[in-house]
Amino acid sequence: MYDMSEERQNPPPPPPPNDGMEMLIKFLKLKPPTFDRAPDPIQYEHWKRKIEGLFEVMVCPANYKVKFAAHLFEKDAGF
Repeated sequence: MYDMSEERQNPPPPPPPNDGMEMLIKFLKLKPPTFDRAPDPIQYEHWKRKIEGLFEVMVCPANYKVKFAAHLFEKDAGF
């Protein structure tokens, strides 16, 4: 006979959100830093590493990363 008490004690984790808006909300809750054009490329690299770390923590799908990062650009920042 199958014992269901084990399942009740250790329920499976909820599936990760797969909707773009849900992923964006999850990303913004991590309070990612915004980026404005910086004269020093090292400042950009520092910002990029922080954002990549957040993507890793939230297990962000690759198809959202560029869109989410671009969402953080301010003023004249751009590609």
